Amino acid sequence: MKKNVNPKKVMIKVREQKMFNMMAMGSLYKAMESEQGRYVSVDGEGCDMSNNPDPEDSMEFSPVQYHSAPSL
Repeated sequence: MKKNVNPKKVMIKVREQKMFNMMAMGSLYKAMESEQGRYVSVDGEGCDMSNNPDPEDSMEFSPVQYHSAPSL
């Protein structure tokens, strides 16, 4: 048996879903944008995760943390 569907209600639901998707993508884009410039210097000793290019201001990682870091 076929239910009667109001096309206007369907259009509203589709529009709301599209708006939600756009907002979610916008939030994801902002988060990714804020992470740019991080993870810039990786060597066998440590990793500089700051946006500061000062080589004396680096963050050291233990070998376990270094090897468990995701590869790019």
